[in-house]
Amino acid sequence: MGCAQVQAGNEVLNPNFFIGNIQGIILRWWEAGRLTAAGNFQDGGPFGIGGIGNGVNANVTIVPGVVNNRPVARYNGVNSATTTNTFSANNNFSCFIVSKLAAAGGVYVGFCNAVATNQLLVSNAGENLACFDNATQPTSNPIDNHTAFTVVGVICTAGTCVFYQNGVVVPTAGGGNIGNLTNLINFGAVIGVFSAFDIAELTLYSAALTANELARLTEYFRAKYNLF
Repeated sequence: MGCAQVQAGNEVLNPNFFIGNIQGIILRWWEAGRLTAAGNFQDGGPFGIGGIGNGVNANVTIVPGVVNNRPVARYNGVNSATTTNTFSANNNFSCFIVSKLAAAGGVYVGFCNAVATNQLLVSNAGENLACFDNATQPTSNPIDNHTAFTVVGVICTAGTCVFYQNGVVVPTAGGGNIGNLTNLINFGAVIGVFSAFDIAELTLYSAALTANELARLTEYFRAKYNLF
C-alpha cells in the first residue's frame, strides 16, 4: 500500500462534475467512508445525501485504512448485502466500482432486482464482467479483479455494453444488446449467491459517460486511492 496521495485540482474532488447538473443523472454514489450512525451508505444520488433507503447488512464490515489509508466496505461472501431504494437503470447507464475480490475465481455481484433477472455489472467465477437482462448477457474477456484494487465498470448505450478496467476497454467475449434493467434493489448478492469482496466507492449514472467524462472519473479514482 503506497503513501496517501493528495489530489491536485478541484475538478477531481468528487464524481459530481459532469454535464452541469449532475444530480439529474447520478443514480447512486456510495463511499465506504460515508456511513451514517445506523450503518447506511450516504447517497449522493437523487434521494439526497443522508442514506435514505440504503440499508447495509450487519455482516458488511467497514475496515479502515485498507486502500491509500481509506476504508472499505467488506462483504463476507456468506450473507452480506446492501439494499437501496428501488431504481431503474434502463439501458443507458454507467457504473464504476473501486473494488477487489477476496480471491481468484470469486463472484462479483452488482445491483440486481428482487428475482435477480436483472443484474448490473456482475463478475462470474472466471472474472468476466457482465450485465444480464434475463435473456441477454454481454460478457467481457476475463480480467484480474483480485490481485489489487482496480476500477471496474461498464458504459451502456441503448443496450450496448462496453466494459472497462482502470479506464481501459476490456474486449467483449460474448455480446448482444440488453433490455432495460429495472427495479434494482440489491447490491452484493443475487438471491442466495453472495460475494466476498471489498468496495471503496461506487458511482452509477443514468447516462452513458463520454470519453472525456470517463477519463476524468478514472483520474478521480486513481488519485484518490493511489491506484495503477
